[in-house]
Amino acid sequence: MGLMMRTAREEGSTVILVTHEPRVAAYADREVIVRDGKVTSAERSSR
Repeated sequence: MGLMMRTAREEGSTVILVTHEPRVAAYADREVIVRDGKVTSAERSSR
């Protein structure tokens, strides 16, 4: 995850990742929560 995120930032790319794993989600700059097909929350990360 570290290598993928670092590379994306260096290249100015976006990574879209779907996960249920909090340790993986912690790498995100932004988190969008979807429940039953609807966006329930969309926030910037506190990192």
